[in-house]
Amino acid sequence: MMAQMKDLWNLNRSICGPGLRNSILYFKNMHPELNVMEIETGSDLGGGWVVPKEWELHECYIEDMKSKKRFAMSTKSNLHAVNYSTSFEGVLSWNELAPHIHTIPNIPDAIPYITSYYREAWGICIEHKEIEELSQSQKLRVTIKTTHKPGHMTLADCVMEGESSREIMFSSYLCHPQLANNELSGPIVLSEVMQRIKARAYRRFSYRFILGPETLGAIAYIHINGKEMKEKTAAGFVLSCVGDGRAHSCIHTPESNTLADLMIEAALIGKRNAKKYDYKERGSDERHYSSAGLELPVVGYCRSKYGTYQEYHTSHDDMTIVSESDMQESAETLIAIVDALELCSLPRTTINGEPFLSKFGLYDTNGHQGELEEDVRYRMDILAYSNGIRSIFEICTRCGIPLRSAINECLRLSDLGLLQLDIVEI
Repeated sequence: MMAQMKDLWNLNRSICGPGLRNSILYFKNMHPELNVMEIETGSDLGGGWVVPKEWELHECYIEDMKSKKRFAMSTKSNLHAVNYSTSFEGVLSWNELAPHIHTIPNIPDAIPYITSYYREAWGICIEHKEIEELSQSQKLRVTIKTTHKPGHMTLADCVMEGESSREIMFSSYLCHPQLANNELSGPIVLSEVMQRIKARAYRRFSYRFILGPETLGAIAYIHINGKEMKEKTAAGFVLSCVGDGRAHSCIHTPESNTLADLMIEAALIGKRNAKKYDYKERGSDERHYSSAGLELPVVGYCRSKYGTYQEYHTSHDDMTIVSESDMQESAETLIAIVDALELCSLPRTTINGEPFLSKFGLYDTNGHQGELEEDVRYRMDILAYSNGIRSIFEICTRCGIPLRSAINECLRLSDLGLLQLDIVEI
């Protein structure tokens, strides 16, 4: 996973252009089953949304004409140019340049991430600590070379069909330059989930995967596939900021009681620093999939939620704040949902009353002092609540059982003939 992040790091992504296209083709090379779609610039997507021209950054810097020292060099960071900046070349005083400069005063050594997709403007992002030196300069040469041209916006999707046409959807985005947690962790974890699901010998349900630029990509995808998704989507998950290890977070649907809400709540039980956010705190593509009118049961899944961690939308969101193990843990959180759905989503006890667990080696015959051991408590609660009506997700949330632990217990109890494992209709 970290090798993939390094491969993709220097591609200068935006919502349309070669950086986005080449990043999606990178995943297409890993997953040939991905279907790549190109939507022509200028296309009307409804609601006032229009696909903008493709954008490409060629060069960006500020040069002190006296000392010849250069600042804000795009060869050092793609973040230095405002994303979608128009071209500009000229010699300016500091006072003339200052309105076009973006910094983060409270994080003086960080470069901010700023965009100007739908407003023609030029701008440069720098570390705030550079302001003092720049402001002393008499003449500053500013160079921003970019291209805006007709072309296409690139998306990719894949549907892995199962016995049922009912779908679980996973979506993430590629449109930010050189941001690790807020950009690359999502599609990399999505790719891992794809790999794990397509390796299954049998699938009861179907799985849809979507990659594209944030916001406009989801809107375009809904514009093309919304009717089909409305018919088939049983639950969906938007992956954003899933690479750091500081939290596990979910953003609920407007109702907060769909199958997707129940699934993600069960998956977060037992996770360190688990946090739940109301739909009013939405911010990524869950806000489009779950919007009024479409109302798909789609939740957001993050580690630290976007906008809540200091490095968000700055150059500090680099590869030092993400890790292989944390991205794998994010993937495993989602795969636990898939395993529960596919293997044991509707457990039903095969006996009346509580079984004599000691006979099956499931209870310590020496007795217990105080509280039961954790695994024994999970086991007894699963048996007590498995009536063939409550799903494994509901049992987990009612009893506080981590989803992976519940899956393991259900499979063990099934092997011993104490549970029958049915599959819930979704």
